Amino acid sequence: MFKNSFYSARCITPVNLFYEWKDEGSRKKVKHGIYLKDKNIMSLGGIFKLTSDEKGNRELSFVIITTEANRYMKDIHSRMLLIIDDGTLDYWLDKGTPINIIEEIFKSNGNHELETKRENNDEPFQQLKLF
Repeated sequence: MFKNSFYSARCITPVNLFYEWKDEGSRKKVKHGIYLKDKNIMSLGGIFKLTSDEKGNRELSFVIITTEANRYMKDIHSRMLLIIDDGTLDYWLDKGTPINIIEEIFKSNGNHELETKRENNDEPFQQLKLF
């Protein structure tokens, strides 16, 4: 569905943290909050696609890209979300950026200093509503 989006339809999702559940061999996975060490907002790299159904109704879909986990995440999960640095944000969003620069953005994902915090799994999960 997103085959060509990588080249021309990149986006970001700003967040202050994200969650990952670590399998610790028990029946219940343990939730960990992951955030930048300096507590700044993260720009998560994604791709999007605008489609239309047979009635002409338009729908916007997007996904957040994952990459190999860096040293801060490896203990929790083998993958992590793509975090875009402020200095490369304009390149990521510009569909005219050469693919070799986009590849360098992927390679730099391991440089982010992250902190993780084990969260309380006993509280019920509440989904936030955006609209």
